[in-house]
Parts: sequence; structure tokens; C-alpha cells
Amino acid sequence: MKKLKEACNKHYQQQSLSEEQVAKLMALQKQPEQTSATGSAKYNNGLKAVKYYSLLATAASIFVIILTTWIYSGYNIDIREQVAKEIAYNHSKQMALEITSNNLDDIGAYLSELDFNLVVSQKVRQAKQVFLGGRYCSIQNKLAAQLRVKDENSNNAYTYYQAIIPDGFKLNGATYSTWIKDIYVELWIEGGVLLGLASETPAG
Repeated sequence: MKKLKEACNKHYQQQSLSEEQVAKLMALQKQPEQTSATGSAKYNNGLKAVKYYSLLATAASIFVIILTTWIYSGYNIDIREQVAKEIAYNHSKQMALEITSNNLDDIGAYLSELDFNLVVSQKVRQAKQVFLGGRYCSIQNKLAAQLRVKDENSNNAYTYYQAIIPDGFKLNGATYSTWIKDIYVELWIEGGVLLGLASETPAG
């Protein structure tokens, strides 16, 4: 019986793990935890990257909206200055009249290629300005009328323009006036037509 017991103990002792085997087993147990931790860290880093680029895209969108709003709010002023510069340029050329007449109807009949009818301006009429004649010109790449008028009181001559209202051009019933170098330009709208007056001296 004693020999059988000793044989059993010896057998189970032989089946136990060595210190090296125990160390390997512990290492294997830790490895899934480390793998899990590494995967979690990668996931967190990826999530942070997604959030970062999302915030960056949102910021870029907001910047574009602000920039577009700023450009749009300043567009009306810019286009008025552009038109005023074109009128000042045409005025400085003092091109010869294609028709001489003090009758607006006759001038309008001659300038028949225009896509609009010349209007009788209350502003010009009140200033007691008489027509001398007219010719074609271009404003914002569209055919326009360049007329010449004279102030009955001062005898000063002005170039007077009638054109199609450019896209985005708004005055809200007001008159826009500016100096382009040494030329004074006034812009206003009457009868659905853009009108402009240019001279070295303000009219009136």
C-alpha cells in the first residue's frame, strides 16, 4: 500500500508545471489584455482623428459662409464703382457724337440697336439740361447710350448715360455719387433704366 501511494505522488508531481512553463502561461494570459489595450488605443486615436477632421471641415464651411456673405454684402458697392469707372472713362474720351439733336425722341430713333427705350429723366429735366446729341457706348459689356447735355444756366456740358441695369446693381431709390480721379459721377435709376451723369463739376 505504501509503495502505491508513493507511486501516485510521484506521478502527479511529474504532471505539475515547471517555473518556465508557468511563466509562459502567464505571458500568454497577459497577451490578449495587451492586444485588447492596443486595439482600444488605436480605436480611440481613430475616433479623435475623425472628430478633428469633422471640426476642421465645419470650421472651413463656416469660413466659406462668412467669406461669401462678406463678398455679397460688398458686391453692390463694387459694381457701382465699376459702372462709375466705365462712365468716367467714356466721359474722358469725349468721342464725337453720332447724332446731333436736342430732341430725345430723334436721338432714340437713331440709337435703335439699344435693347431698351430711352427714358425722360425728371432729374435732367429739373436741372434744365438740354440735349446736344448722342452715340453708342458700352457699360458692363452691354450696349448703352452716351448722350451729351448742356446746363442752360451755367452752359457746362455733361455726358449723360442710359443703360440696362446690371445684375446685382441696387440703389434702393437713392443716388450714388463718387469722384473717379477728377471726374464726378452720379448714378440713379428711373423708368427701369440705369442713368448716369459725368462731368468735371457736379451738376446743379
